[in-house]
Amino acid sequence: MVTVPDSGNLKASDSDAPNSSETRAYCRDRLIEIKKAMSELFMGREETLRMVLGAFFSDGHVLVEDVPGVGKTTLAKTLAQCMEIEFRRIQFTPDLMPSDVMGISLFDLNSGVFNFKRGPVFTNILMADEINRSSPKTQSSLLEAMEERQVTMDGQAYPLEKPFMVIATQNPVEFEGTFPLPEAQLDRFMVRIDIGYPDAETEIDILKKETLRRERSSFQPLSKKDLLLIRETAAAIEVNDTIYSYVQRLLDASRHHHDLHYGLSPRAGIALIRMAKFMALISDRAFVTPDDIRSVVYPVVAHRLVIKSDAMYRGITEKEVVSQLIEMVPVAKRS
Repeated sequence: MVTVPDSGNLKASDSDAPNSSETRAYCRDRLIEIKKAMSELFMGREETLRMVLGAFFSDGHVLVEDVPGVGKTTLAKTLAQCMEIEFRRIQFTPDLMPSDVMGISLFDLNSGVFNFKRGPVFTNILMADEINRSSPKTQSSLLEAMEERQVTMDGQAYPLEKPFMVIATQNPVEFEGTFPLPEAQLDRFMVRIDIGYPDAETEIDILKKETLRRERSSFQPLSKKDLLLIRETAAAIEVNDTIYSYVQRLLDASRHHHDLHYGLSPRAGIALIRMAKFMALISDRAFVTPDDIRSVVYPVVAHRLVIKSDAMYRGITEKEVVSQLIEMVPVAKRS
């Protein structure tokens, strides 16, 4: 049984706990245990788990783009099961209305006032399954929730649960009857990942697990106290001016790339730094390195790129553009 000790046992004081080596080691151990527990339920690539955990503890959202049957729903459920938090799933369809997601004001005949009935968005982890099958109006209703962590109804703002995360899925193959996500909404997702088909050995393990119903090892979910501690510790990871300059020059290089309609926004740079901080924490480091930035560039940046049609005709892909940006921009600024 994997146990998660109470973070109250830490000797570091409240004022310096997020910055202490003891706290970092404690948080890293908890993250390793979570990742191990998740890998028993979701038998996918370790990199996928790292990116999803990174987005969650960096207060971001995830877009999963892959074919049906590779475990997208299992991934989202597994993340919630490993925490003491709530999970809800919405199947997005063409007739889904914004009120089906956000909630609706209902008039109470007895009291003579409108009461707000909360929708499924009021949860910790919301899975928006096949989000591109709903209308742009319904898709855009998620924008405020994703960015502001609140829902506004009849002029009244209703804060969402803490933490709050959207894991949206879409099928990259089927386009009939779908509505592509606009750039503004794509930019709200901290990372985009694809799960991919498992290798032969992993696939055999999945078949055995689902057909033999083997007993899984028990796992004590991460408490909200530890969840917040990990978030605070990740946010406290040091980023020096060289890293900030490196990220800014990556953003600037994208704005002058001849194959792109326009470059990356500051939001992309913020996402890069936050994800890199998590990668430093899970490596038990107090500071971000250029390798941390490079390790998250593709999942953070690729879905934000808008490639020109002539470049697409020439076969230019998002992966090639990201590789070019990394090659073009040195870590240290040339004098």
